[in-house]
Amino acid sequence: MSHVDSLMDDNFTYNGYGQPAINKLQYIYFMKEILCKGFSQTDMQFLNVLCEWNIITVDYTNMMINSANISEYHLQVNE
Repeated sequence: MSHVDSLMDDNFTYNGYGQPAINKLQYIYFMKEILCKGFSQTDMQFLNVLCEWNIITVDYTNMMINSANISEYHLQVNE
């Protein structure tokens, strides 16, 4: 088990704008394989954090620089 994996509940879900929710393993993959490899100088800004009982919601934005070679990625456009 990775350190990140141990920090997140097994029932974790990420609900992004306009995308279907992803689970814990999908989110870790996205952060590790897409964001960390494709962007540098990341600055996460937490705009609002709400906690109620065992539920937490976080409104945040990422300021970052795209440092990946775009030819490494396969883009899919859904119309």
